[in-house]
Amino acid sequence: MLRAGVGYSFRQDSREAAREAAGLAVSRSGRPALTFLFTTVDYDQERVLETVLEETGTAKLVGASGAGIVTREGIKRQGVQVLTLAGDGIVAETALLDIPSGQAAETGRALAEKLLEGFPMKEGTVFLFPEGLSGNLARLLRGVYDLMGPGFQYAGGGTGDNLSFLKTFQMTERGVASGAVAAALVGGCSFAAGIAHGWAPFGPPLLITRARGKEVFEINEQPAFQVYARQLGGICPEDFPFHAARCPLGVPDATGRFIIRDPVRLGAGGAME
Repeated sequence: MLRAGVGYSFRQDSREAAREAAGLAVSRSGRPALTFLFTTVDYDQERVLETVLEETGTAKLVGASGAGIVTREGIKRQGVQVLTLAGDGIVAETALLDIPSGQAAETGRALAEKLLEGFPMKEGTVFLFPEGLSGNLARLLRGVYDLMGPGFQYAGGGTGDNLSFLKTFQMTERGVASGAVAAALVGGCSFAAGIAHGWAPFGPPLLITRARGKEVFEINEQPAFQVYARQLGGICPEDFPFHAARCPLGVPDATGRFIIRDPVRLGAGGAME
């Protein structure tokens, strides 16, 4: 039977926060087969990881930094959160790999190979936490899927740094990295997933009139950033990172729901990637 424990802490000291969050999680699950660790970048990540491993006694851990943690008390911009999974028959493998520039697909395949080494099952769930500032996440995921295929479920998300866009962290029991991807392959239990967003459209609908790949050159036959800035009441390029995180683009699908795409940087001539 699967037993899960969740604990979180808002303490400012890295070790104290990690100890409180991990202790609460383990008290509810028992010794885990796999630990998930989520932090914000305000902490010493190595100390947090070391303390969580000490408290949980787990052999396998995967984790990531984010813009905040989601708790019963709401979304908090600073904190440490730990999820522990325990139970007979649960097996897990983890991997932590750097993502060299221009080699996202190759990294994805190498990651899949590492996860599958010694994994005794033909099905399971893959949790992926790649560098969120990378522009090639789709290629990374394609590399993983090319090797592992549809017999596995896939979940996860890009790592963040409280919207600073400077440095994010990925971690397993092996250590803490940046510019990498942390992953866990879990078998012996099943997961269900639900996904939604809280964004709401505003202003008149716009039409992308020129684009290539993930770069938008024109909206309504005008430079993309010029239209984007006008929609927000007039912003300058220096303020783009701040507003881009809070005002993404929404692309409606056939059902009328919006697919959210985050602008990450400006290009020549007012283009937006």
